[in-house]
Amino acid sequence: MSFEVARYAEHDQAGGYEPPADTMVTIQAVTPPSTGSTPAGDLVLNQPVPLRAFDPPLSIELPHEGIREEFSHHGRAVLAWNHRLAPGTSVAIGAAESFQSPPASQPMSSPSPPTATPRLELTPVCASPTAATLAWRVRNPNRFPVDYNAEVQGVRQLRLGTVPAKTRITFTTDRVAGTNTVHLYVGGRQVDSDTACRT
Repeated sequence: MSFEVARYAEHDQAGGYEPPADTMVTIQAVTPPSTGSTPAGDLVLNQPVPLRAFDPPLSIELPHEGIREEFSHHGRAVLAWNHRLAPGTSVAIGAAESFQSPPASQPMSSPSPPTATPRLELTPVCASPTAATLAWRVRNPNRFPVDYNAEVQGVRQLRLGTVPAKTRITFTTDRVAGTNTVHLYVGGRQVDSDTACRT
């Protein structure tokens, strides 16, 4: 499991542009209370995430919205691929000083023990040399859904998504000059890579 954290470019009140700088945020997750009288559940995630600054901005395709956005910062919090948060878990992201420190009497719950990273298979869809976009297929041979990140080598293109069990999905990238190679990651670990082919 991984959290992709991105932030839009900031502009001052006069409309000026301030070049971005590397920064840090924190992700906290708290489970729902076990009873109606319990004020809060267990703290199951309290992780700092470094955000790298990008100028020009980083292009990210948002899988559920079906659109692309440009962000000035990006970072990734990588957990064990099988670390799932319980339904109803509250997740908050912000500067470390915006969170209260958990009391010493409330130890953070342990995640599920890590297991082998599941396999996904990446293959290019051959396209003409003049095609502006390239298509890629990701096959999930597992009996469970798997989240993935796909990155175009050498440029600022990032694709995120989930492949259902025993299914194949397709995503696209913008063609770049030279060789177009995509690296596929699951839980922060590279599981496959391939290079675009021509028809």
